[in-house]
Amino acid sequence: MLQTAAERTAMNGRLPSGQFAAGNNAAVGRTNRAAELREAFTDAVSVEDIKSIAAALVRLAKAGDVACAKLVLDRLGKPVDVVATDPNSISAILRRAQIQQALAALRAEPVPTAT
Repeated sequence: MLQTAAERTAMNGRLPSGQFAAGNNAAVGRTNRAAELREAFTDAVSVEDIKSIAAALVRLAKAGDVACAKLVLDRLGKPVDVVATDPNSISAILRRAQIQQALAALRAEPVPTAT
């Protein structure tokens, strides 16, 4: 027997479009617990804390900790697609100079031993 839209709504609490019907308990708004927890966490962590954690990760990465190196590199963001940029643009030249300076500084800095 074919059911009418009203009968289907009464059975599953949804409208024919799939939305929750009025009176369906699942349609009642809920607090976003994950957002509340994320906000509490960010309130508890200062900029200085993040800088300290980042410095520790970089130090461990330089010492050879592959997981820390991966985490640091992942957090830096996706590398710029060199092919898509003009290699002679001012920003590309400056970026290359910054990379070369950073690499020179890394080579000159002694690697701490893991304890």
